[in-house]
Amino acid sequence: MHPLVKNSEQNGLLNYIRILLSISIVLSIFNPVIIASAASADAVSIGSDRVDPGDVANVAILINNSNNVSGMNLTLEYDPGTIELANIFENYSSTTGHVVSYIDNSGTVDIEVRQIDNLTDAGSVPVLDLVFNALSSGTSDLGLLNVELIENGVPSSPDVTTVGSITVNTAPEFGIIADQYVNESELLSFKLNATDIDNDDLTFDKDVIFGNIAGDVFSWTPTSSDIGVHYINFSVTDSELQDYTVVTITVNEASSVTYTPASPVNFINTTGNFWVLHEWEAGNSGNITDGYNVSYDNSWYNTTGLEFNDTVGMNAHDWSNITVYAYNATSST
Repeated sequence: MHPLVKNSEQNGLLNYIRILLSISIVLSIFNPVIIASAASADAVSIGSDRVDPGDVANVAILINNSNNVSGMNLTLEYDPGTIELANIFENYSSTTGHVVSYIDNSGTVDIEVRQIDNLTDAGSVPVLDLVFNALSSGTSDLGLLNVELIENGVPSSPDVTTVGSITVNTAPEFGIIADQYVNESELLSFKLNATDIDNDDLTFDKDVIFGNIAGDVFSWTPTSSDIGVHYINFSVTDSELQDYTVVTITVNEASSVTYTPASPVNFINTTGNFWVLHEWEAGNSGNITDGYNVSYDNSWYNTTGLEFNDTVGMNAHDWSNITVYAYNATSST
């Protein structure tokens, strides 16, 4: 072969090798970027719920931007005194077919998810549903620890954007409220005794139009038309749960007040020719005396003065006896 031809072939081969080397170098430079870009999930979060004691709480664990995610490992923390774990299973609204396994250590749960192969949503996708039984009043935080996603076979550590919670809400309860008694035209006021072990804000209401409720105090000034017995159904709520109690209120007619005047005092008499003048002074108890009733020989006489002159049919050596009553608009003595 001609030396030039041989050299030409060798040069072509060398150039070909150089091109392959260049491509290899370029691929070796960009390949790590391609692998790094495979990690697509941004964050993992968990929801919250609020239930009554004895009910079932449901929360979901979500993956944001789930492209290329095939598995997940994490540890969940919760308060075993407030809730207990009942079950963990895949969320069927977004996908089916992945395998869920977990170990509950009564307060922490180790969760493993595999064969997630059809999640392509760029938003937040619910992957797991967690079911808890509500045991007692309180709030249990739901913390996600050691979260690891498997993306294109490569483990990654996403952000945990939400710490969830389950609140077990207990209804408020009325305490004992005694029967109430009030006179017409008088103010009645009493406290609506209710408690809430969750320390929720409480709101009270009643099933009648009369009276007012300010905070936890009911007040009412009944009139004469309200005389009688009333049954009021009071309610209290924490905005979710309620309790009720019936309070009996008796409105009495206002009794008339008696202001008895004091008995007359310091009786004296003055005699003359066939007459006797009886005089006295008003008592000093402080109550008003409007006048006096005088009884003389079984006859009654009224006077506003402080004397009575007996001049009728008096003979020598006759006796003149009288009885004097003080009186006013309410009573006499």
